[in-house]
Amino acid sequence: MSFFSILLFQDNIKKGRCDIKVSENQALVHIIIFNALKNYKYNIEFFLGPNGENKIKKGYIITDKSGNFNNTMRFNKKSLDIKIQDFDKISLIVLTPDNNYNYNFKNSEKDNRILGFKNKKYDFENNTEKIQELNLNLDLKEYEQNKEYDAIINNYLEYWPFSTRINGMKTVKIDENTFKKLNFNCIKNSIKEYASNSLKFYNFLLFGRCIRNKKNIYILGIPDKFNECQVISMANMGAKKFYAIDMTKAPRNGDLGFWVIFV
Repeated sequence: MSFFSILLFQDNIKKGRCDIKVSENQALVHIIIFNALKNYKYNIEFFLGPNGENKIKKGYIITDKSGNFNNTMRFNKKSLDIKIQDFDKISLIVLTPDNNYNYNFKNSEKDNRILGFKNKKYDFENNTEKIQELNLNLDLKEYEQNKEYDAIINNYLEYWPFSTRINGMKTVKIDENTFKKLNFNCIKNSIKEYASNSLKFYNFLLFGRCIRNKKNIYILGIPDKFNECQVISMANMGAKKFYAIDMTKAPRNGDLGFWVIFV
């Protein structure tokens, strides 16, 4: 099993993310979009392989009245001509507005496609499928080792609340005193206040480290029950992802889990 995320961009502005989990029999593709075209249908293409030579044109999403979307697509082994494991080799995800879906849509010089790149950036020239390799420079934070964070993660008893393990990731419980001591200046005051309120109810926060490409990525998890009405407000505060305890399915209203912030 593998699990990875791909950030989604439109004109170099982040529009969401795509979390992909690949198991032996299926691939789960969880897509979060915000501030895109409103009440609109986007067709989705997946380009597989190091140069995107294999294409799957299957599926679509429809954004809500605010231009947002948050749901999971499932691909079963029997429904595809490729091996499920080939999803690990995704190079590019393209969400293209369906111009026939809404007569009010007008084409403009602005590219309304939403693109997600894995490891490398690709560019479509003149709407053809010619793919040119470029350097990836898309507002991705360069994470460095933090000795203070590592001391807590290494010395505290591991606490993993999810039903599925993620390789290279360790999480621990932290209390209010530790949360204040860490003093996360990189996150907004609004999410700090939300975390403090959650602490009063659940008595702990989740703090963890994920190692990717020899880099440490640190996360703060706020325990909560999922509410789809909160997705946009939480994203605006910096918590763009909710992980339910059962990570094999998309979260539904009332599911226990954690709002996750990268720190």
